[in-house]
Amino acid sequence: ILPNITIKYSLQDSKRDAGKAFFAALQVAEWGSSFVMGPASSGPTMNAQLILREYKVPQISYSATSALLSNTETYPYFSRTPPSDALQARGQASLVQLFNWTIVATVSSTDGYGAAGIDAFHAQADEVGITVLAQVRFQPDQDDFTEQLNMLKNSKAKVFVMFCAAQDASPLLEQAYKKGLTGEGFVWIGSDSVSKSTTWDLMSLSEPEKMSIMKGYLGLNPFRGDGTQIYNEFVDRWVAQEPTMDPDTGDCSNETDAAGSFIWRRTDVYEDTDERFGEEVCGGLSFNSDVNSYAPYSYDGTYVFAHALHRMIVEEGLGRVLEDGEVKLDGAQFLSYIRNVSFPGVSGQVELESSGDRTVGVAYEILNHAGTDSGLNIIGIWRAGEELSICDPNDPTFITECHDLVWSTADNSVPVDWVEPLVCSAGEGMIMGANGNYMCEICAAGSFPLTGQVDNSTGEVLTLCRPCPAGSFTPSAGKSECTACVDLPAAQNYYQDLEGQTECKRCPMNTFRLGGQRGVAVMECTCKETYWQPELAENSLPCEACPAGGVCHGTHEDPNSIDVGKNYRPYPMQEFWGVKEDPSLFLECEEGMCEGGEEFSCVKGYEGRLCSECLQGHWSIGDDCGYKCKEDDKDVGQAFFMIGATSCVIMVWLGMNRIVSEEHDSLDLLLQYLQIGDIISSFQLHWTTKIANVQEIISVVNFEVDLVAIWKCYMFWNYSWSFILSLILPTVVGTFKLVTSWRYLFYYFKYARNKTEP
Repeated sequence: ILPNITIKYSLQDSKRDAGKAFFAALQVAEWGSSFVMGPASSGPTMNAQLILREYKVPQISYSATSALLSNTETYPYFSRTPPSDALQARGQASLVQLFNWTIVATVSSTDGYGAAGIDAFHAQADEVGITVLAQVRFQPDQDDFTEQLNMLKNSKAKVFVMFCAAQDASPLLEQAYKKGLTGEGFVWIGSDSVSKSTTWDLMSLSEPEKMSIMKGYLGLNPFRGDGTQIYNEFVDRWVAQEPTMDPDTGDCSNETDAAGSFIWRRTDVYEDTDERFGEEVCGGLSFNSDVNSYAPYSYDGTYVFAHALHRMIVEEGLGRVLEDGEVKLDGAQFLSYIRNVSFPGVSGQVELESSGDRTVGVAYEILNHAGTDSGLNIIGIWRAGEELSICDPNDPTFITECHDLVWSTADNSVPVDWVEPLVCSAGEGMIMGANGNYMCEICAAGSFPLTGQVDNSTGEVLTLCRPCPAGSFTPSAGKSECTACVDLPAAQNYYQDLEGQTECKRCPMNTFRLGGQRGVAVMECTCKETYWQPELAENSLPCEACPAGGVCHGTHEDPNSIDVGKNYRPYPMQEFWGVKEDPSLFLECEEGMCEGGEEFSCVKGYEGRLCSECLQGHWSIGDDCGYKCKEDDKDVGQAFFMIGATSCVIMVWLGMNRIVSEEHDSLDLLLQYLQIGDIISSFQLHWTTKIANVQEIISVVNFEVDLVAIWKCYMFWNYSWSFILSLILPTVVGTFKLVTSWRYLFYYFKYARNKTEP
């Protein structure tokens, strides 16, 4: 074909980058290209088409399989020789159906290849009744797949359909292995890009670990025509080529394209951020190696152009011939010839639809990894329009070598597609079994099953046995919930301050738990009426009966009070005095002097310990402090009354001691009797009021200088001063008596000694 016609070409490298593909397409379009082969991958191909459609330059890809490229409005000048991923997705769905799986989970990249491919699978799954439990996506070149893998594990699916590039599938499967999502019982079904040795070669694991991951893997890969006569002839021509780099000298081929650029000697391999930027690299090829999987499609794509050109130029004489002999083509017209070619190609019969897709002559290898270094083995071939099936290794008519199907299960049985989520019975919780899977166990006494905790490694919501919280209990194993102490009969007598208990504790003796509390601490147990708690700070000892002379109100029960639950301190009842240093001790007061109460009150006019002192601003007659001082400190009448009263006490005392004691022995004995009685009356005994009044009167015999103590209105006075005065005053009076009685001494010394009378 194309006799006497030379095809000139210019080569650009997209580096499988969408941005670089855009500008590379712009260069070849402005160079005047009539058609473009490439670039590789769907994303770069889409960007290149955005330029080429404007220049009306037909484009054929040998590896762009995204279903999005079938849109003729967006990509009108695009065609391809490999099948669309929509067809591959149909094959994946057929593969799922073949093994009677009805439930799967899917994972894909978000680029054009992964997103469109998995969307096509979802559409096909809906059509044939396959349920997709989880759909997870990730960014190309993503490093961490924790979130996506947690979703997959939580779905409980055992069959995963994957659509992405090999460089993304490798770290994803490696992390899936660490999450327990590969190996025994799991099946991964990958797209053509995943179904390459690159997928496990890039893993940073030991070889046995890699094989454990890949064992049982299923995948589809476009069938290149292996085993056919045309394919074998193509391979012969392939290996007959001269290497692009001399194996002995290492010299690189100097072959150039029509633009004068080296084809194999490249200086644009490394990015400007690489220290090797600008370094020359030889794209050396040894054609004795295996044929690249895309080579047959690239070869057939070139012949699509060639057959279209031959029919258009040679057979129909179309095209505008320039002065230099160059033929200028109309892009739209040339596209129509491209879409109507039909010829036997290396990869099979080549025919294109109006959308540029190829459906005739395409087939897929069904691949399986045996978990050995043999890698991916063919277990069948699926052709479009035919039912998918597995080949028979003993069939000699099969087009290529057929291998036995290997599963990841220990007995090589077909894995199940889904494990029903573990649901424990009432009173049971989950525990991790020895095999890494959860199992149910009966919750022990003191615990209950609680749902809500999430397994961070899987995202699974768990039901675990947890200790009953404080304030509750379970008396035996297998209880679905804890019983609150406040719900027990006579609940006011129970609490529980610890977790994981099998019973509640009783409140200490003579206490009860206030209503409205949670029953989680002994502090909630408070004293009953007429009881008190000696150790108020501890609030954990039994309450005791109120001490003698005291009043106990138990506990503050007003729920609106800030003191609710606070134990009252005992206070003295009427006629008793409380010792603040010892709340359990109460002393009985003189009758009518102590009012008691929380403030330890005294009757009017009294204060101090046992209400035995006159209140400041009061004076007394005997023990009666009920006389209030005049507000005017200079009140003359009050002063004269004080002087007169004091003088009366002194005169009475002098009269009794001088006249009575000196003249009448019997009265002297009576005086001594009364003085002794006054001393006895000072004892803290329960004297009657009448006796106490008589004692006040006769106290003068003991020189009670404060019998009438009006001087308390004028000076500070206390018992100490009274005691000192009581001691000093007899001495003063005695001295006064000696001074006033000097004449008796004189006569004594003058006459008594001489036994004479004066």
